[in-house]
Amino acid sequence: MEGLKQIEVPVAQWPEFCETFDRAHHGWLVTVTDIATARLDPPPSQPEREGKTISREQPLRRVTLARRREAMELVIEVGEGEEAITVPAGPVMKLFRLRVNDQHQGLRIDTANGRSTLIWFRTPALPEALDGLAPEEL
Repeated sequence: MEGLKQIEVPVAQWPEFCETFDRAHHGWLVTVTDIATARLDPPPSQPEREGKTISREQPLRRVTLARRREAMELVIEVGEGEEAITVPAGPVMKLFRLRVNDQHQGLRIDTANGRSTLIWFRTPALPEALDGLAPEEL
């Protein structure tokens, strides 16, 4: 994707970043894709065509960082009701914010097994540009 920037989040900032990301993007429609990390250089314009789509255009519920044994793992929860799923990603090696023209596009999680999980927003946007909470958040 033209203009896509991948900004690595330093390990020491992972807990605070995940908490902030979770709050800022709760309820946003996302596609979650599993893809070989090697296929992300350069990043594909449509990652769901390059990897395995786990969930398509479902509301983001939670992004949680957890310690599992000696490694960190991210747990992604998307969907509602019967369509809700939980996607573990880990052990996490690198974490990237994805931006297009300074707007939030999603998150890239690189794992130790040579795979990456992408949380890809349906539409890039700035959280502060949105007009408030979704009806189900009230």
